[in-house]
Amino acid sequence: IFTKFSCEKYALFPGEPEGTGIHRSIPDGVTLIAGINGLGKTTLLTVFLRLLTGPFDISGLGLPQQIDSTLPENPTRLRPEALRFFGQRVADTAKDATATLQVKFGPKTVEITRSLQNLALISFTIGKSDALKDDAEAGFQSSLCELMNLSSFVDVLLVLHHMVFFPERRPGALWDINAQRHLMRALFLPKKKAAEVAALERRVGSADSNARTMQNVLGLQEKKLREAEELHAVAPDVRASLKSNQALLDADLQRREELESTRDEIETQRRSAKLDFERAKIELEDAERAVERIKFTALNRMFPSMPDAARLTILNLLSTGECLVCGAEAEQAKKELEAMLSHNRCPICGTQQSKSTKVVSTRQVEVARLRKAQSRVASARTEETGQSERLEDLSAKYDATIIALKDISDRIDEVQLTVRGLVAELPTPSHEIEGLRIYIARLEKDVKEAKARRAEAAAALRKVLMSVNATIVQKSRLLAGHFARYSKALLQEEAVLARVDGEAGIAQSGEQFRVPLFRADMTAAARPGLTRRSTAQDVSESQRELMDLAFRFALTAVSASETDTTFVMETPEASLDGLAMERVGKALHAFASKAHNRLIATSNLTNAGMIAYLFGGPSDSRRQLIDRRERTIDLLQLSAKNQALLADKTGRYPQLLTQALEGAR
Repeated sequence: IFTKFSCEKYALFPGEPEGTGIHRSIPDGVTLIAGINGLGKTTLLTVFLRLLTGPFDISGLGLPQQIDSTLPENPTRLRPEALRFFGQRVADTAKDATATLQVKFGPKTVEITRSLQNLALISFTIGKSDALKDDAEAGFQSSLCELMNLSSFVDVLLVLHHMVFFPERRPGALWDINAQRHLMRALFLPKKKAAEVAALERRVGSADSNARTMQNVLGLQEKKLREAEELHAVAPDVRASLKSNQALLDADLQRREELESTRDEIETQRRSAKLDFERAKIELEDAERAVERIKFTALNRMFPSMPDAARLTILNLLSTGECLVCGAEAEQAKKELEAMLSHNRCPICGTQQSKSTKVVSTRQVEVARLRKAQSRVASARTEETGQSERLEDLSAKYDATIIALKDISDRIDEVQLTVRGLVAELPTPSHEIEGLRIYIARLEKDVKEAKARRAEAAAALRKVLMSVNATIVQKSRLLAGHFARYSKALLQEEAVLARVDGEAGIAQSGEQFRVPLFRADMTAAARPGLTRRSTAQDVSESQRELMDLAFRFALTAVSASETDTTFVMETPEASLDGLAMERVGKALHAFASKAHNRLIATSNLTNAGMIAYLFGGPSDSRRQLIDRRERTIDLLQLSAKNQALLADKTGRYPQLLTQALEGAR
């Protein structure tokens, strides 16, 4: 029975006034957690859950979608991303945030306080005694097992997930046959017997897994032996073929090594030739520029009054052999021009320099310098041509070597593939085959022993199941009766619980373990009588949830018939139409109204009809409305304001909550 709850210094729930957090007593009957999307309804219910589970669960991420055929011996520590569930929702990572839950187990009152940053146990008291020990979580888990009269903390987690808490992502106790089977073992058998069955199931599962693994290893080794024996009889020509191919391969590998050496040598020579060619080009360009400078100087001295345009035209013809006027190739004109200039004649009219008063004496023309420079040009051009031809020859040799390397590499790949294939066909040496036979004989012995251990464990489990199944069968009539009563209140269709003989599914080797399981039969619109609904896919979403809810209530009624309980449900209005909300709301109210039962439920304001019926129906009684308001954890006031709430300047959301509590339409 949840009796008190508080949450402090958690930024998602600053409280009213701000900074005070949430402090609530949880009375008999209904406690409503109301709010809009994003205010933390799911987070608040998860706080309740994690106060009881701590940083452990059935798997590292919490409750799996389907429970395994065997449960772990010990709970699994939550993975870091699951531990950060609360911290990642606030800016300060919930470093100082704590939550406290006071719970009654029969006559004993327990108070649990945990950090919301990492779920560490801060304090744990039973009555007025401090129950916090050195190994805090181990002591806490052991205490909860005793308080709930269950054989292990894994069973505690199973009951919390499938009977106390009903989240929006509904894990179906009715529809998950493993969850159903483990629940009935934990609830209906004495603690020692429940622990014995769980331990035997793990023993069978482990022995089965071990035997199958060893059988697989044996099968692989037997196959390897068969292949080795077959290869041992292969014809001798395999070795001959391997020898010839290996000789070809060795020759090609040697040739490739020679080609790679040749390639490297040619590349070195090519780099040197390229450098020499570039130097020859530079030398030729320098020599040609020197000739042009001499010609320019001589022309200026011979004809100082020559217009710039004429000088440019003559110099271009002398330099390039191209006519600047028409653009034609004019090598002959270039030679004639050079002859005229060498005989001190005007390049335009042919007049001798001495007969003109406007020209400088030919003595100033440095004929010797020009000839020397022209000789340098000729030498540089010869050098450049030679280096170019050398570079081209080396490049051709390099390309040919690369092609030869590729061809021989391709041939080597083909021969290596052939060699590997031939090696694979070689017979295994006799001593290796004998070693395999000895190893297989030892494996056969180990497999036989593993199967014997599995058979022994299976026999022990089958024996104990025969004794305990009767206890569960005895409960089936009571379970079916309570299910029929709850399903009638929750569903329009008639639904009954049918007991069937099922398989535990513990071993994959053909071992059969008969166990009592329960299936739901329900009427259908287009078929007479009752129809078997074996899986969650056989019903609608709302029917699936409501039938599972009836099954949970029935389990609670049978396993805790003399006590009261707390049931925590998220958004009971999900997937329900308006009439169904009224029916389900009244059924939940009836559960909460029994003795000291508590129902903690969350609801959105968009489905206001459910809220009123959780409290018994529409009312205009001031006293009832005050009581409903006191039973409501109003996240509109207690949570950090999201954008939707900040944008509600006229207070429509609080008005919707008031109307929902009244049941106004």
